Amino acid sequence: MRGNAGGLRFPLPEAELPGYTRPMNCQNQSKNIAVCNCTYGGCPRHGICCECLAYHRRLNELPACYFTKEEERTYDRSIRYFISRRR
Repeated sequence: MRGNAGGLRFPLPEAELPGYTRPMNCQNQSKNIAVCNCTYGGCPRHGICCECLAYHRRLNELPACYFTKEEERTYDRSIRYFISRRR
């Protein structure tokens, strides 16, 4: 688990996030899973892209699909890390 300056530990349980709502059923989940590069085991948003984007946006992060396979495995989803890898 990694921390941030606010003292929060990530990943946070869903219910601890502001504005949390239960994930919706997604008719495209099986299609999305086939192309999702997230390696975080047990992710309740796996294949539900709209929920994944909303979750990471609330944390000021980007989801795994923005990163290469090697970058994603670091679990550093920060925008700073994303930009640093593209310079």
